[in-house]
Amino acid sequence: MSPTTVVRGGHVLTMGPAGDLTGGAVAFADGQVLAVGPFAEVADRFPGAEVVGDDQGVVLPGLVNGHTHLSEALICGMGEDLTLFEWGERLVTPVGRHLTREMARVGAMLKGAELLLSGATCVNDMFCHTNVGSQASLGVVDGLEELGLRGVVAFGPEDMAEPDRHPVGDFLAEHEALAGRCAGSRLVGFRLGVGTVLGQTDELLAASARAAREHGWAVHTHLAEVREEVVMARLRWGRTSVERAADAGLLEVPVVAGHGIWVSEGEIRLLAGAGVAVVHNPVANMILGSGVCPLAALRGAGIPVGIGTDGAASNDSQNMLEAVKTAALLQKVARLDPRAVSAGDVLAMATLEGPGPSALTAWSGRWSPASGPTWSGCGATGPAWPTSTTPASRSSTAPPRPMWPTSGSTGPAGSWMVSWSATTWPPWSRPAAPWPPPWPPRPGSADAPAWPEGQSRPRAPLVRARRPASVRST
Repeated sequence: MSPTTVVRGGHVLTMGPAGDLTGGAVAFADGQVLAVGPFAEVADRFPGAEVVGDDQGVVLPGLVNGHTHLSEALICGMGEDLTLFEWGERLVTPVGRHLTREMARVGAMLKGAELLLSGATCVNDMFCHTNVGSQASLGVVDGLEELGLRGVVAFGPEDMAEPDRHPVGDFLAEHEALAGRCAGSRLVGFRLGVGTVLGQTDELLAASARAAREHGWAVHTHLAEVREEVVMARLRWGRTSVERAADAGLLEVPVVAGHGIWVSEGEIRLLAGAGVAVVHNPVANMILGSGVCPLAALRGAGIPVGIGTDGAASNDSQNMLEAVKTAALLQKVARLDPRAVSAGDVLAMATLEGPGPSALTAWSGRWSPASGPTWSGCGATGPAWPTSTTPASRSSTAPPRPMWPTSGSTGPAGSWMVSWSATTWPPWSRPAAPWPPPWPPRPGSADAPAWPEGQSRPRAPLVRARRPASVRST
């Protein structure tokens, strides 16, 4: 048995029923969590353990980057003033024609290091390129393994542009090669990628959906990211991209979809019924001006929602802490309600609520004895970003857990969302406050509170406007 390590902190956020442990600690060895509890008790139980951390920091389970593109790792900061369609046509698509496996390896290590520094211990990547024959997406697995970062990798081709029209079999061959490469990895799982529903020819989309069903592959794609996508899809098919994905049979397998911004009530019901998980990417959505994800509506419908950075060309970084904070702030200002989403909500989305155990094969979400010890530690006086550890021997063994529950809600038989009661959910992770908020009564109305007796009501100062000199009479 390997030596035991005890990680201590002023606060240990278990993301489970134990909640926040003040002065807590986590003990682990041989890839298993041995104990979670007050530091004094854990230290007494393992007297010879190496102690990491102090009584000032915060210890929490590793964050999960639910959606990104490591294919953009080497082209940061080049798309701030572009809309999504301009950004794709002028930057990402041309670059994707030249990416190689070595570029992918280097990019995965570069941005993977940034993820680790910001507390992420698992990444769900879609590597988008059309350099057919290079099998560049396999380089992401090489880089993640070398770095020791867990992940799930997909190859996301698109072939609507004339220069990218290649035989469908060439794209399917890379899916199969990537699946084989991931099968031999201890850290990295596989998904079939569909760059975008709108970006694929009908032939490639049909072949992708068929391959996913035949092989039992889960899917990583984008859905309803911008208004233009809705319009273009209706012009092309007479239906939205969400409806087209359903028609093509893409939603018959587990799906993680980035964004989910421009969705109707009917589409939300469709996604919920199909068990689709959505990943919110607030920073990238703001940079590209894409819109605001309707978190309350999605989560209220029982759709698991995670948090992602999106690619470095639309985010300019892979800082998960920034994405988590921004997710809360964006909802507050968009809904004009500071209670729209709490810190506990977004932290839960970034650890245990997002694309969960059935969605990502490598997962960290909460702590309990017998779960994997992947952790992040935020020091009170140290660097602004936390440190995290993810050796290959520490992959999570935590049992599947339901995602966003509602009282009495159930999912498909045998799924990870079956018979879970909201009454057992941590109070800080329950649905956001109802909208609209209860506004205070209008001053002077019958419901307004009376002014304290004996005090005079202050009067606003009278401000006399001055006529501009250009129009002042002489």
